[in-house]
Order: sequence, then structure tokens, then C-alpha cells
Amino acid sequence: MVDDKVAEAIADIDIPIPEVDLTEIKQELLEYINETLAEAIAAIDVKDGADGKSAYQYAVEGGYTGTEA
Repeated sequence: MVDDKVAEAIADIDIPIPEVDLTEIKQELLEYINETLAEAIAAIDVKDGADGKSAYQYAVEGGYTGTEA
């Protein structure tokens, strides 16, 4: 009997469901992702190394006889 009254009371509760602006949520997510990616990219420590061989140089070593052009 108590369970029935509790169930009825819960069923009678009228709570409006708030409207959600998905466009605003998507925009905020995109801004967060872009900021996070920018921070991650900025944190990458890239060091310049010695220049390597060009694709043409490798091709010549592999037997290519044409010109670089």
C-alpha cells in the first residue's frame, strides 16, 4: 500500500525537461578540442636534424638514370 502511494506521488510529479541547445554545446566542444589540440601541438619539442637525401638521390642509388626534373 505504501509502495502504491509512493508510485502515485512520483507519477504526479511534473518536472519540465529543460531544452538543450545542441548548437551551443557543439560549439563549446569544438572550442575545447581546438584549444586542447593547440596546446598539445605547442608542447611537441621538435628538433632540427641534418638534412637527408632527396628522393632523387635515392632513385639514382636505386638505378634511376633520368634527370631530377
